[in-house]
Amino acid sequence: LTSTPHVCEHSVNEPAKAVIEAQDQSFAPPDPAKAAVGLKEPKKPLAFKDALIASFVPELHVPVPPTHRPAAAKTRPSTPVPLSEPDDDDDSDAEILDLCAGCEPEIAALGLKVKDIGQIVYSHMGSKNELRMIPVLDVRRPSIFSNPFTMMKDESQRNPVCDAYQEWWRRRTATVDEICRQLSVTRAQAWSGSEFAASEERLRGINQLAQIVSKGHRIGLGCACPVGKRCHSELLRSMVSHQAQLLRTRDEVVDTVSTAKSDKYLILFSGAKSQGRLADQIRLKDDGAIVEEYDILNDTHQDLCDLELQLKILGRILEREFKAVHIALPMGSYMVVDGPQIRSKANVQGLRHLPPRLVKYLQKHNSLTEFAALAATTAESSDTLWSILGTAEHDVQSSPAYSKEHADWAQLWHQPAIINLIEMGATKTTVPLCKCGSPFGVHADVLVSAKMPSLWIDGQLVCEHVLHEHLELEADVRGIDHEPRVSLIPIGLNVLLARAMVGEHRPRGPAQKSSKTPSSSKGNMHPCAGQPNLISAEHFTELAEAEGFTDRQVVSWIQHGFPGANMPNGAVLAPPHVGALKEARAFGEQNVKNIAMGFISAACPFPEIWPVIIDPCNIVLQNGKPRLTIDKSMWTSGRADLPPFNTLVNLAEEAVTAGSLRLVTVREVARAAAILGAPLRMCRTIAMPAPDVKLLMKKFDLKAFFRFHPKERSAWRESGLLFRDGYSLDMRPNFGEAHAPDHCCRESDGLNFFMQRELARMDKEYPTTIPPLIQWLASRAHLRSRSASNDEFLWDVLFWVCYYVDDGGLLSFDDKLHDRDGAPKFILATDSSGVVTRHHQSRIELYAEAAIKIATFVLHECPMDKQEGPDLRIIFLGIGIHLDVQRRLLPKIKATAYASIVKRTLFTKRVMPNGVGVAEFNQTHSLIHKLLHAADVIPLGRPHLFHLRQAVNTAKKIFLGVDKGELLGVMITTKVRKELTWWLHQLETADLTGLPLASRSEFPGASSPTHLVRYSDASRELNLSENHSGAGAWCAIDNTFYYIHWRWTRQEIENFSINVLEAHARDVGGNVFLDLGLELGKNFTHTTAFVDNTTAESIAENGRTSTEMLNELNLARLKNLMARGVHEKNERIASVDNDVADDLSRGEITEALRQPQECGMRCVELQVPQRYRELPSL
Repeated sequence: LTSTPHVCEHSVNEPAKAVIEAQDQSFAPPDPAKAAVGLKEPKKPLAFKDALIASFVPELHVPVPPTHRPAAAKTRPSTPVPLSEPDDDDDSDAEILDLCAGCEPEIAALGLKVKDIGQIVYSHMGSKNELRMIPVLDVRRPSIFSNPFTMMKDESQRNPVCDAYQEWWRRRTATVDEICRQLSVTRAQAWSGSEFAASEERLRGINQLAQIVSKGHRIGLGCACPVGKRCHSELLRSMVSHQAQLLRTRDEVVDTVSTAKSDKYLILFSGAKSQGRLADQIRLKDDGAIVEEYDILNDTHQDLCDLELQLKILGRILEREFKAVHIALPMGSYMVVDGPQIRSKANVQGLRHLPPRLVKYLQKHNSLTEFAALAATTAESSDTLWSILGTAEHDVQSSPAYSKEHADWAQLWHQPAIINLIEMGATKTTVPLCKCGSPFGVHADVLVSAKMPSLWIDGQLVCEHVLHEHLELEADVRGIDHEPRVSLIPIGLNVLLARAMVGEHRPRGPAQKSSKTPSSSKGNMHPCAGQPNLISAEHFTELAEAEGFTDRQVVSWIQHGFPGANMPNGAVLAPPHVGALKEARAFGEQNVKNIAMGFISAACPFPEIWPVIIDPCNIVLQNGKPRLTIDKSMWTSGRADLPPFNTLVNLAEEAVTAGSLRLVTVREVARAAAILGAPLRMCRTIAMPAPDVKLLMKKFDLKAFFRFHPKERSAWRESGLLFRDGYSLDMRPNFGEAHAPDHCCRESDGLNFFMQRELARMDKEYPTTIPPLIQWLASRAHLRSRSASNDEFLWDVLFWVCYYVDDGGLLSFDDKLHDRDGAPKFILATDSSGVVTRHHQSRIELYAEAAIKIATFVLHECPMDKQEGPDLRIIFLGIGIHLDVQRRLLPKIKATAYASIVKRTLFTKRVMPNGVGVAEFNQTHSLIHKLLHAADVIPLGRPHLFHLRQAVNTAKKIFLGVDKGELLGVMITTKVRKELTWWLHQLETADLTGLPLASRSEFPGASSPTHLVRYSDASRELNLSENHSGAGAWCAIDNTFYYIHWRWTRQEIENFSINVLEAHARDVGGNVFLDLGLELGKNFTHTTAFVDNTTAESIAENGRTSTEMLNELNLARLKNLMARGVHEKNERIASVDNDVADDLSRGEITEALRQPQECGMRCVELQVPQRYRELPSL
């Protein structure tokens, strides 16, 4: 190829002699496009040792400014250039802008922006009728973005070298030599530059490239790696693209008030959003301030351990976006606590020979300290005020915080990165917190930049108090997963910090109107373009076609958007609920976050689509955290022709046409665990040692599951939102839509299907070597061959995987993997100290990784803080599954919380004149639902809620005051108190009860020697004598007919319903016949009771009663069965078929015995003990 000049209205580049190959990855052509290169300095052509391969950063769709006039094919004739010939209709790059000096002011300075980060060449990209110049940054050595690790011309080293480059960036402040030692790679001799990946010049370079891309321009990264091979430029492209998207998203947010840059403040590690915090004090000092707070305590997306978030923040500091930055690092590893010392002045990074959990804990805190120092250094270089807050030093004798006992405990200020800040001119001051409002005599150190104003007016603060309250040492919780954040900072210190950061009080000026109009770009409207955090339709379709997934409807929805409700073509503008107005700040923060995530469009003065339906929104507090809710059921229009969204959703009709959705239950997951764990106990002989293998469970959760799905553009108008800044459109399904769970769960069903297929393939790729599992699989395969269902997932696999909406669960074994040839499967693993070792991978590790990667392949997100296990004990869907003891238990945290509510209900402060306590209605009503949940794993739980539920129902009809919601109360009668006392004991000992993981779903056959089958009946004739009302029951054991019968008293006939008498007759017969079985040496484990009373049968099977007497009878029955260890099942029998028991109940003994006698059976009458015969005290 020959070089071709760049033709433009503004300038002309001279031809040059150099060649590159270009691969445009954002459009992914079938073959790499080849193009000529024009150099910026034609008199000094580059001589490339290898062909330069350009991989282009993905393009952002940005509207072209009206003042831009690209010198494209429309303004000049076609230039004969020997380019690769695309199709005639190839206009895929019609939106690409020319980059040349003079096209736009920011592009004119391109050379100045990137001159320090590498050599720039140009690539001609375009169709055959169009010629464009796209800059390519050469990231080979000596560029600051070059790879410091070398392959030494050995292709087998490509992956290790690329992995080392990624690890170098991930570790951020690890040196090149450290990575070389840990990953066994070689340092390139020709490489030079900063030893740390996240150096200031590299971060600045990433940000400069991202700014160019965020404005819609193209830029490529050139390297010598062949097309189709891994290259370190892949990571650079990803970081530039991600940062450009963040910059673009930030620019897209429409603000009604344009705030000056100097009014922006940044707080890192801000802590929980309590009143009086530093952000509040800044807003009090500066009415127009915008304060950004970052802390994982407030949002899981604000984890400052995340490298991408760190890069984003550092980039914004570099751009001088903030007036001041305050950093309040977590002090857990530096504080003096009631525990052993883990740092010393000689070992500020941490003492040696600590437990692994503390080593990992220290590494995390050391990394955060390095990030804080880097943020402060970046702020200093950007002329931004900064401050760092930490605990005071204890080793300076002249300091009021001096402590001889703890003088050797290393503090934040002993870290080398912080010492460097002090040497740069930063000032550290000790502050007595008692002068700021603290009752304790503790001190804090504040490190501030040289240009930061004084924290106080009179020069210094000195403690003048004689006495202080005693402060106990904090408990040692260092190293736990979620360390509680202890804060002793009084509001007064926040006032001082705010005064220093803001300076003089800045009153709010006149409001400024934004001149920005809503975007009309196609990229801003199309659900598959311009929106981050969207699942990949292409990847899901690829999996569906490869695995034979038959739900084509959900595949279509993912490709084109999920449907709405076909609402009428009218407009409804509803205001937010009062909760959103009360929590206005939280409401605004939630909306800004949703805009940044790409879930909703940026607010604008008039809706982008008309007519539009604006839904009322609300903010509800759950566990102290604000949640945004969207009401799709309120009839806001007041007109019959404009109903709400959910009124038009017919789930029953969808169930008929598309099938109903049944969610997995905890019982099914526990049952799967019982089946999978069976071979470890059953499939081995006594002589065979127990295998060193355990069944483990992994739990994972998909982030913002509903919101990662697209919605049809025609349905956007059905979900509008109203904010303070204007109108927005909800472009994603949300939980308020009635059909969203059914629709979106079909997608997670697809993910589950793909996981089953992939894990089944891995079962064959890595067959187990554990004898009990081999034997079990063989027996299950035999059963599958005889079954009507031939699905291997139901029979002979070594895993169970499921999704409950977005909650995933995986069961498998921890046996070590070997391939089909018997070779062990090893992987490289990095331990807590950073040492890389070979690790023999287990089945559950590989399967969990594969299951999560299938979800992430579709571009779902599954962050680490939403994963648990693999472990023997996992809380899944609110219930603890304990595989080590084979039981389902109520989690301890729930049992403690429920017990606390029970105590508050029992010991209520409101008492009636008659001494009966009155509990708050809403609290008691909520308690019932919590205890019903607990009853799923606490035996006899439902029967012990009868009186409490009756009391709540009664309370709904009685008013103790004017306001129903607040003053309505529940009477805690003696019977309610007895039930709650029982529940309190159960909750306090919840870890001692629970239920087995599973029980047999089918009873033994009627002829089984362990199965007792019995029949009973009762008669009640109010208008006849007592002789016509009675009860009878019978059973057959070893060809002998055993029976009982008795008469009811007149009082029993008049006081009790037939339902009560039928239930009592059944239970008396069961007790008598089970006692008989013990006398005869029978081991009855199961019994079936045939009754012809539907109420008695229903109560026994469902545990729900409507009257007090039936509840007492059912409770006594269950207690008796539990004491005997017998399982009972009730079956309905027609009255005409229950004639023998009916004759016994009416006293017609001769007629009743005629049938068994004709069959040659011996008939024996049994006596009913008085303790069984008596009804309860009622």
